[in-house]
Amino acid sequence: MGEPAADRRQPSPSPQPSQQSSRQQSREPSQQPEDRVCEVSADPGQALRGLRPGGAGERAACVLCGEPTEYPADAPGSPLCPVCAWQQAQRAACSG
Repeated sequence: MGEPAADRRQPSPSPQPSQQSSRQQSREPSQQPEDRVCEVSADPGQALRGLRPGGAGERAACVLCGEPTEYPADAPGSPLCPVCAWQQAQRAACSG
């Protein structure tokens, strides 16, 4: 009675040339590796100071237990002693 289903289907349109070129461009790196630069805005002296052991002087107190930490008293942030830092890491790891 009617035409077969295969004859009624219309072919899907092929991608437009602009779509093909955008796909090809996304696969190709836009910049050469030597052109990419990672810029750090932090003060390098401050970063190195955090890696060096502190000298003699007042130590910052742990914000949780009050014990002295390895950080100097003028260190920014909320310093934790090694025990409290370990406990906080365990809590974060077990929280899911």
